[in-house]
Amino acid sequence: MNKIQWGNLPPNQKADKRKGSFLSIIMGIMLFISSGVFAQNTRITGNVFQAKDKEPIIGANVVVEGTSIGTVTDMDGNFALEVPANSVLMISYIGCETQKIKTGSNKQFSIGLSDNAIGLEDVVVVGYGSQRKSDLTGGIVALGSDKLRMV
Repeated sequence: MNKIQWGNLPPNQKADKRKGSFLSIIMGIMLFISSGVFAQNTRITGNVFQAKDKEPIIGANVVVEGTSIGTVTDMDGNFALEVPANSVLMISYIGCETQKIKTGSNKQFSIGLSDNAIGLEDVVVVGYGSQRKSDLTGGIVALGSDKLRMV
């Protein structure tokens, strides 16, 4: 068997061998980089409930802050989501305070939301202006100052 050594190859064959080696190295680097990109997302799961009575919250929003990645809790308050590493979750629901939670290395979360409701005694309705009776679609009552003092 006659082996042709590198130094004895014609110039065009030397260039072909170098080109093949170079392409092999580039392909290896690209495979290494792309595997790291896909490995950054982690699957997290959790449960969202009311803090005061531990009842599950149906339809709470669970969103990764600054992205469009998100989901809504199911009938038992559970959720599952694919999130980037070290992201911040924003959990919100109508009538509850929004919470922000860093995921870190945790994959299971139990989140209690506290109430943030406005009581009826804190609401003041003020109306100004005039309209014809035929233009109204709801009920209106005119109260004098003597009636308001009774309250």
